[in-house]
Amino acid sequence: EMCIRDRYGEPFVNHIEITEQDEFLILACDGVWDVLSDQEAVEIVARANGDPARASTRLRDAAYLLGSDDNISVIVVNLKAKKPELPPKPSALKSKSSDDQENT
Repeated sequence: EMCIRDRYGEPFVNHIEITEQDEFLILACDGVWDVLSDQEAVEIVARANGDPARASTRLRDAAYLLGSDDNISVIVVNLKAKKPELPPKPSALKSKSSDDQENT
């Protein structure tokens, strides 16, 4: 039996309740947190105007420019993003096309 473990020990885990006031979620490795405070990261992400890709890139770049010498991985989740409209179910499309054929 083989077990792969992080040689640095257990990960930092924090349980929080997400509320309506929360705008985004930042998931990042210690290469970010070694050089940026929580508040600094929040300010960088907030300036990205809701664009999680831009926010992730800016946070990564900030950690790099501040001299992080560790891996730098960042994911930003926009908790306020509008839900995309789902396409109609295939069965709904089939019945609609049948109705269109009957009306022609």
